[in-house]
Amino acid sequence: EHLPPGVTLNLHKCELLVDNLAETPKEVIEKAKQLGIKITEGSTEILGGFVGTQDERMLSKINAKLAPSSPTITAISDLAKANMSVQCKQLLLRNCLQIGKIGHLLRALPPRITEQAAECLDRALFDACTEIYEVSEGEKSEQLKQRIFSPLSLGGLGLRSAKETRYAAHLASALTSTLMDESTITATPNSNLVNNIQQA
Repeated sequence: EHLPPGVTLNLHKCELLVDNLAETPKEVIEKAKQLGIKITEGSTEILGGFVGTQDERMLSKINAKLAPSSPTITAISDLAKANMSVQCKQLLLRNCLQIGKIGHLLRALPPRITEQAAECLDRALFDACTEIYEVSEGEKSEQLKQRIFSPLSLGGLGLRSAKETRYAAHLASALTSTLMDESTITATPNSNLVNNIQQA
């Protein structure tokens, strides 16, 4: 009744997110059910990211996106085995597959939540590179990993480590999403924004 003329709210696409279902007032639950609104506890996916108060629930959903059988990891693995030149594989890996959906998650969610998913992506990229360049098990090392995730200008392969860049990605997203007024630009170490990043 409060919507502008001509606008209809599709209640079946709406969702009620509650922190604890048991502690939510019964009248709220009943009203949501009456209207056909889906009720979700803990966290939910929205605009490609997740919102909520329960890290465990968000972690399980994020990690499922980068499980060994997930489309992202499967695509990286299939590329390494594809019948094409090494140059083509490396270009596709660097320009198309190294970011994908995880890039948005790294920007949208605190680093404490994306750490496991970032490690999984880094591992898949490392394995793909070693397969593309036919690196033996004995040649794999931490030094090789650092070279793979180093810029081309420094003799690396130009891939970016999701684990190492997740703090910068989230901080950059938080800064660009904040109204850039004078109080934000001159933020002190005690500001809410800086404190939130440090706690993440």
